[in-house]
Amino acid sequence: MKDYLSLFDAYTLKARLIPAILATLPLLALIGCYFNLNQAFVSNVVVGGLVAFSSIFLLSNFARLFGLKVERKLVVKWGVLPTTQFLRHNDLNLSAQKKHQIHLKITAKSSIVLPSASQESNDPLNSDLVYDEAVAWIRENTRGSDFSVLLADNINYGFIRNCLGLKYIAISICVLVLIVFSVLFFSFYPASSFNQIEVLKFLKSQKMAIWLTLGLTIVMLLLWITMVTENNVTKAAHKYAKTLLNSTYKL
Repeated sequence: MKDYLSLFDAYTLKARLIPAILATLPLLALIGCYFNLNQAFVSNVVVGGLVAFSSIFLLSNFARLFGLKVERKLVVKWGVLPTTQFLRHNDLNLSAQKKHQIHLKITAKSSIVLPSASQESNDPLNSDLVYDEAVAWIRENTRGSDFSVLLADNINYGFIRNCLGLKYIAISICVLVLIVFSVLFFSFYPASSFNQIEVLKFLKSQKMAIWLTLGLTIVMLLLWITMVTENNVTKAAHKYAKTLLNSTYKL
């Protein structure tokens, strides 16, 4: 039982499940707004629950898969992961003094011998491999409650990265819901003409759940388009990298 519950740790819940929930939210809201709770309550709950659970479960599994695919593409653009980049002598994201202190800490606490500035310049590929090894060592030694800020930044990076992995699925769901609303409007519109008075009369007759679902879908579509971007993933990756490297002061 304990092993089963461990699957639902903070990272899994926030970085994998929440992106899946956000992606399916308009669809779940659409299904929910057509449930009549006064009729066939049990069947509505069962069907709705199965649809919700299946959708979220499938997308939560795809979230990490597609998120890692996004990360691989971004690493090609970045050249290396930000954690490796920030350890380089010729990188300016960290001050020279701070970088020197981090290098000294890694050398003192581990068996890893970091390259000097001249060695890095003469053999950049091998130097990056050593930096990768150093980053792996830092990650392994910065687990636990003492590094809660690092965990939060890691979760935030995983969340936005996995959201980007699900972006086009989420946008497709939003567009699908909007198409369904359009089809339903023309299917159930009772008047023969589309004059303003008749249209407003019909729209006012619809229950609030429909309007909330429509508004939610439009807002989510705009958020997926404007907020879930490679630039924001890069910012989250840089923030995590700086927090991880700064964590060496506690080792």
